Amino acid sequence: MQTTNYKLSKTGQKTAIENKLIFHKNDIGNTYLFDFSLLDVMVLSDIEKNLIKESSIKSVSACNKLDFYGCVIDNFTACDGKALYNMHKVYSNKTWKRVYCIMELSKVEHNTLSRKSVYDNYSNINQVTTGGTCEPFSDLEI
Repeated sequence: MQTTNYKLSKTGQKTAIENKLIFHKNDIGNTYLFDFSLLDVMVLSDIEKNLIKESSIKSVSACNKLDFYGCVIDNFTACDGKALYNMHKVYSNKTWKRVYCIMELSKVEHNTLSRKSVYDNYSNINQVTTGGTCEPFSDLEI
């Protein structure tokens, strides 16, 4: 297993731009950077990728690294699944406070449900993808 190397900066916005991450600041002021690069490996529609991203941004935090999502896209297609994240905490060398967290998507179990008629049962296509990176052994410092 390997760890992902990010180009770290003093601010979360600059780090997000340099590493092509999604910047999010939650209601209580914590800054999270989301790494959804694992979704590029999977065979998903843009609607399914956006569903995973939006659901994760709303619910994933430092104490909740697992996201359950689901959506009925139209009368013939639906999807659901769960996404697991590794959290990389980034601290300042000067103040010793946490500046931001990088939430790296590490595993996705995704089900795509489809049917040809509204009277038929759904057929299921299951995808399980693992990113190949491990939990960080130590926190990052800038």
